[in-house]
Amino acid sequence: MNVVLIHGVFDRGTLLAPIAKALEPQGHQCYCPGLTPSSARHGIKDLASKLRNYIDSTLNDEEGFMLIGFSMGCLVSRVYLQELQGVQRCHIFHAIAGPHHGSWWAYFFFWQGAKDMRPNSELLVSLKETQHRLNDMQLHSYRTLYDLMILPSKSSQWAIAKNHITRTALHHLMVKDKTIIQQIINSIPT
Repeated sequence: MNVVLIHGVFDRGTLLAPIAKALEPQGHQCYCPGLTPSSARHGIKDLASKLRNYIDSTLNDEEGFMLIGFSMGCLVSRVYLQELQGVQRCHIFHAIAGPHHGSWWAYFFFWQGAKDMRPNSELLVSLKETQHRLNDMQLHSYRTLYDLMILPSKSSQWAIAKNHITRTALHHLMVKDKTIIQQIINSIPT
C-alpha cells in the first residue's frame, strides 16, 4: 500500500522516518514530503493545497493510499481529506498527536497557521462541521497523557476515530512509539 506521512510544525518529512522504516520492509511504499513553510505561516489550508499537489503529482489517479499525520500534519491531512476531496482516494487515516480541538501553545504565535490551531478557530470549527465526510474511512487518533505540545492533551481525542492512549514520554517520541507503529501496521488490510 502507498503511505503518505505528513510532518508537524517546524518539522521535516524525515521526522517520520521511523514509521516509514517499519512499513517499507513489508512492501509498502512510503512518501514523506517536506511541506513548506513548515511554520504554516500562510495557514493550514496552504499546506493542505501543497499536499494535494504532491499527492496528485506522485501517485497515479487510481492509486489509493493510507495517510498518517503527525501533530499539525493531522490538521493539514484533514483539510486535504475533508475539503480537497482527498477522501475519495484515501482509505485509512492515522492522526498522531493531532490538535483536533486546538492547542493553547498556538496563542503564543501570530501567523495564520498558529491562528488555525487555536481552540475554536474558524478552521477547527469548519473541520468539525465537515468531519462526517470521513464516515466511511478507517480513522485512528493517538495521544499521550504526557504531551506538552498539544495542550490539553485530550485535544488529540477525536470523536469519530478509534482513539488510542499511550504513555509516550514526549510529543516528538510519538513517531517512534512501537505500539503506535504496530497499530498502524495492524490497520492495513492483508
